[in-house]
Amino acid sequence: MEMLSKGKPPLLDDVVDSIISDLESELPAELNDIADKIHSWDWVKDRLILSLYNTELHKEYLKDKIYDTIDDLAITPRICVNVSNNGIIASTLIDYHMLKDWGVAREDVMQQAKISSPQLLPLSITDARSLLFGFPSSNIIDINTQKISDVISVPGMYALTTSMKTSGASIFYEGVLDELSDIFGGFFFIIPSSLCEVIVIPGDKAMSPEELSEMIKSVNSSNSIVKPEEVLANHAYVYYHGKVSAYV
Repeated sequence: MEMLSKGKPPLLDDVVDSIISDLESELPAELNDIADKIHSWDWVKDRLILSLYNTELHKEYLKDKIYDTIDDLAITPRICVNVSNNGIIASTLIDYHMLKDWGVAREDVMQQAKISSPQLLPLSITDARSLLFGFPSSNIIDINTQKISDVISVPGMYALTTSMKTSGASIFYEGVLDELSDIFGGFFFIIPSSLCEVIVIPGDKAMSPEELSEMIKSVNSSNSIVKPEEVLANHAYVYYHGKVSAYV
């Protein structure tokens, strides 16, 4: 079980029962019978969220777990067990033993996670200019009822995460890339700023992909901005008319 703080997802994945010893305070009443509930697909299916990892950097962590890939990125479903008042999410990855226990296919879990994650952790978009001036202005978007173009209408630098700032996987929510493509003219770069967030910038107004990747490597190697365990990738990604590719 993991405890995901806002903007700080650790790379640990313990057995469900270990949450009892990990929590310093008394176990919340709603978690007392979690070990039983987690065996029920009916209980789990509406509690699935998506996280984002790297198939190479997090190879051991992802071993025997289920996920979809886009180039070297792993879109990974998790079971959201509980969200505390101070914004800590208790969650766990899903392995193939769980699929057998539930009697469902991997594809069914992935599809359900793509439905439930935007509901539990809506997309959040922040204009990077507001971050530079110290007054971040985030917009929470319900992708089922709102359009991204209602919030941003011109290409620029935008940070994408979730409402609780826990994952950059929100860029892969249904329809998000397509809408960004419309706004950015089908061409933009994706900067993997951390496991918690990605940044999109116009493809025709940015540095070259080589320069972007060098910048990312430099930032990640400093350990002062992004903690080593929070690094998503050491290179940029290119979105070009429907396809995301790593620029290595």
